[in-house]
Amino acid sequence: MIRFSLALLAVLAVSLSAAEAKVVRLGVPPVAEVTLPDAWGPEETDNGVEANSPDGKIYMSFEVHPLGNEGDAMGRAMRAAVEWVRGRGAQLDRFTPPAEGRFNQWTALRATASGRDNDGKPTEVEVIGIPLNATTALIVLGWYETGAEQANAPTLAAIIESVRPVGGIVRL
Repeated sequence: MIRFSLALLAVLAVSLSAAEAKVVRLGVPPVAEVTLPDAWGPEETDNGVEANSPDGKIYMSFEVHPLGNEGDAMGRAMRAAVEWVRGRGAQLDRFTPPAEGRFNQWTALRATASGRDNDGKPTEVEVIGIPLNATTALIVLGWYETGAEQANAPTLAAIIESVRPVGGIVRL
């Protein structure tokens, strides 16, 4: 079983106090929640929330997607996140095939790639697909300048550790 680099940062977790963080419930009805620091400027989107580190070197999004009945729905949702990054000018090498691992209490799929962002700087992309229940997935996208995850490790760990189910989520 592989380990997720962002999830491993949980060892370094620091608490995000309510005064300096925003708790966002994801989905309608809510199926998961994440806590993001106010300094990251979290903004809700149609399907979830996105945020950027104060130094502008890390982008994260958490989006809820329906799985439907069409076979590889999780793979399609993960590929859509990759295409979103490419649509912003990133030149990415081939992604690793999705591999199974743990993300907090869930079994999840993870794919990674490296390349260059639209400014030519080395960049890393990590996409994690988490089946929350039989019909819903959470897609976590991390896009960061190479090395930025170390500089932001305690905050990233706290963000990842904060992702949790809401309501009657079946743990798969």
